Amino acid sequence: MSVLAPPPVRPPTESGEPEALIEEARRRARKRRLAYTVIAIAAVAVGVALFGLLKNSGGNNATAFANGFSSGGKTLPLSANGKLALVDSTGSLLSSVNPDGSAPRLLARCRDFTACRIRAFAWSPDGERLLFFRSDGEDISSYSLYVVDADGRNIKELASCGFCGLLYGSRATWSPDGSSVAFTSDNGLLVADLVRGTALPLTRCGSRCADVFPAWSPDGSKIVFARKGSLYTVKPDGSDLTKLTGDHLASNPTWSPDGRKLAFDGGNQIYVVDADGSQRASLLTGSRGSGPFVPSWSPDGRRILFFYTPGTPGAFSAEVWVMNPDGTSRSRLYHSGCCVDNWSPPIWSPNGNSIAFSADSAGGVLVMKSDGTQLHTASSNPSDVAWQPIR
Repeated sequence: MSVLAPPPVRPPTESGEPEALIEEARRRARKRRLAYTVIAIAAVAVGVALFGLLKNSGGNNATAFANGFSSGGKTLPLSANGKLALVDSTGSLLSSVNPDGSAPRLLARCRDFTACRIRAFAWSPDGERLLFFRSDGEDISSYSLYVVDADGRNIKELASCGFCGLLYGSRATWSPDGSSVAFTSDNGLLVADLVRGTALPLTRCGSRCADVFPAWSPDGSKIVFARKGSLYTVKPDGSDLTKLTGDHLASNPTWSPDGRKLAFDGGNQIYVVDADGSQRASLLTGSRGSGPFVPSWSPDGRRILFFYTPGTPGAFSAEVWVMNPDGTSRSRLYHSGCCVDNWSPPIWSPNGNSIAFSADSAGGVLVMKSDGTQLHTASSNPSDVAWQPIR
């Protein structure tokens, strides 16, 4: 989920020309740049002060928060922290490592190290499998989607998907039960059924647009995605296609843990909107090209994590921030010096006590506590990053 920063290439709008964008992506591929993708791995923001507040307000609430989070009257269990998935400096070797960078294990590799890249990987909800995209060459239109067991065994190709939306920073998304994967193809969204071994069309977009940034709702009933910069939802069977926003800039939608709201970025802003498209609000606005980008909810719904690149063209820095879902109590957790070029959005650890992100200006893949302390390097190579949940 690395990006040539900033800003990322946007999907075509009503007047967009995908052919020109694809040619630009080919140029970047020849330079062997990591391209942008978003994997949003949900977790929970656990801070010492917040825990103390809950504890003082009632022992039962503190105990519930320590072991899970409350949603709809139920306490949902948290996952434990597993390994980080990342790639090497060439983008051709996919490995898992401990959060401190130790105990590397090779999971997948390219057939041809000079003309192949592995990108946009995401752990399954139970942490037992990892999906990833692998190209058959440097051409942006030659990617296929694969899945591999957490120990590196049983690599399986799910579908050939062409450019797979990777030009725009799209990603694949697991269903909450881990049985299916939704992802972008050249003509719309596909859903791969891992049980039946089928990949069927979910949406059809046409030649002048792209359905990108799919994200499965927490209850599995809907998939949100962006088309020509507007957000839509659709049911997993392809029915009930609904337009939520008309921004023409929206990207990187992410569900709140209770499924009632969505956060997304667009036009150097972060927004929240109700799941039915109502009550849209702008939480934060940055300067041109600076972000903020890629919001990510904590699974308890208390905090939103995001990336920011303040500065001027050619002289941007990398920053990691958190804020409340209403935009208040913003706090900067990390700041790098100039100049950031390749970066990967910050993600929560499965238990919410840590954050991982990547930036070349930061020296590679970094891990820190959710309050910004105990910063350390997990890898000296900038890379996409995904954090394995263990249940």
